[in-house]
Amino acid sequence: MELELGVTGLPMSVQMELSRDFPCKKPYRLSDTTEFMLDAGPSLCRTFTGYERGTTLSAEAVLDFMFWGRKDIGSYLKPGWSTAPNNGQ
Repeated sequence: MELELGVTGLPMSVQMELSRDFPCKKPYRLSDTTEFMLDAGPSLCRTFTGYERGTTLSAEAVLDFMFWGRKDIGSYLKPGWSTAPNNGQ
């Protein structure tokens, strides 16, 4: 099990967002060159400007698929899902 703390800033012409997330990750090695990781946890997003101004608490889930061509070089596919119960987004 891995714990991660992430912070992301998203400046746009209409609004500015700062989000923080704290996913718990469980890695699974599928083969020598392929890994899968399941991430789930809370996310907090603060919008400073624009019509959606305010703070939103949400839950997120992410699937990480990592493919290693060499020991230290690879690529990944990371589809994710997030929901905010207070505004339905």
